[in-house]
Order: sequence, then C-alpha cells, then structure tokens
Amino acid sequence: MAKKNNASSKNAIYAPGELGRVRDKLGVTSDAEAKRMAQLLGGEVGTEKAADTDSAKNKKNPVVGGSKRSIRRVDTAADDDAGFGRSKSKRSGPFPGDDPSVPARLSYGERVKIDQYAGQVVFEIKNSMQVLASIFSFFKEPVDYVNPRFVTVRMNEYYGKLERLVTASRSLFPKSNKRRNNQLKRASIFVYKILDTIRSWDIENIAKCIAEIQAHPRSVKVTDFSDILRGIYKPMFILEELNIEI
Repeated sequence: MAKKNNASSKNAIYAPGELGRVRDKLGVTSDAEAKRMAQLLGGEVGTEKAADTDSAKNKKNPVVGGSKRSIRRVDTAADDDAGFGRSKSKRSGPFPGDDPSVPARLSYGERVKIDQYAGQVVFEIKNSMQVLASIFSFFKEPVDYVNPRFVTVRMNEYYGKLERLVTASRSLFPKSNKRRNNQLKRASIFVYKILDTIRSWDIENIAKCIAEIQAHPRSVKVTDFSDILRGIYKPMFILEELNIEI
C-alpha cells in the first residue's frame, strides 16, 4: 500500500484543477478512458496534487512564540503620509536643467565635446579658432561666441526655408478667406489646426531678431539666439501636441 502511495505521489505533477482542464480539452470524460489512452499511447495517468491549505494559512498568518495569534502588518496613517511625502518630493518643482534663467554648469570635458561637435562642417556654429580656444581654456570658460559665418550665411538659409513654408500656407489658406477656412474645418479639423499653426508662425519677429545680430556678427554669443530659438521652436511644440483623434 505504501508503494502505491509513493507511485501516486510521483505521478502527482498536476496542480489542483489542472488535470481536469487538460482532460476537457482532450475530450476524456472518465478515468477508465484516460487509462485506455495511456495504454495505447504509452505513459502513465497523472494525478493532481492535494491542495495544501494548512501550509498556505500558516505562511499567510505566521505564529510567533507558540501563541495562536497571527502577526499581520498594519498600515498606519503615518506610513501613508511618509510614502506620500516621498513621492511628492520627487515630482515637486521643475528639473533644474530646464530653467533657462540658470546657466548650465558644464565640466571641461563636456564643454569641449559640445564645442567640437558644434564646429563640424555640417553645422559651422563654431569655427576652428573658437574650438581651440575652448580646448586650451583649462581654468576659465571662454566667451561663448558663435561663428560669424553661421550668423550671416547659415541663419539666412534656415530662415529662407521657414519663410517659404509659412508664405505658402498663408497663400493657400489666408485667414481672410472665411469660406475656405470653414470648408477645411469641416473636412478635417486636425489638418486645419496644422495649417493654422504654420501660417501663424511669427516669421516677421524672427527676421527682425536675425537682422539685429547680423549687424555685429563677430560679437554674437550663443545666448543672443534665445529669442530666435523661441520663435522657431514654439510652433513646433504646438504641432507636436496636436491630437489627430480630436
């Protein structure tokens, strides 16, 4: 009898209820049919493990010191407040690097890498002399000048592309043409918002700021481009936030 129990315990590889689900999928309705299939196909008829409810209860409610009273964790208001305080402190306030009024503090290596990257021919934000000045300024940061060619040539190229885009949008869908605007709204409000954002681009103010820095191209600093960058990128952020489902 002991051998029979040991054999059945070895075959008990199924969790409680699992064997029944497997038999239902195979279409086996009785133990006799399961044994017949095992004889034809080979193998043994498995059995299910007994549900160990007592051990599960003991694990859930452990007993300490021989007493029958179980120890349970009690969440207190102080714990909730502490957890809330920790999560709130992580989200409170903007990231320091996002504050434009605070200049970024870069290490020597970071500054040199950025200046070398800006000095590549594809960008021309820095010229070779400005990159060398950054490399040999070990103890003090040099004045962050911009390549005069970038101010006088590259900025005109970039502005020309933006100007053509905005001018074409204003010509196709002028704000004064109420009928055409209403037709576009009925056809697709999403496309209307895109065109309305593009034609509202303040390229006149951007052109004014570019003309001001081009009046003295050899003394232009990186910070002098702040108004130009705001004017260029603000509509881009608006376009990125548009939702096609609305």
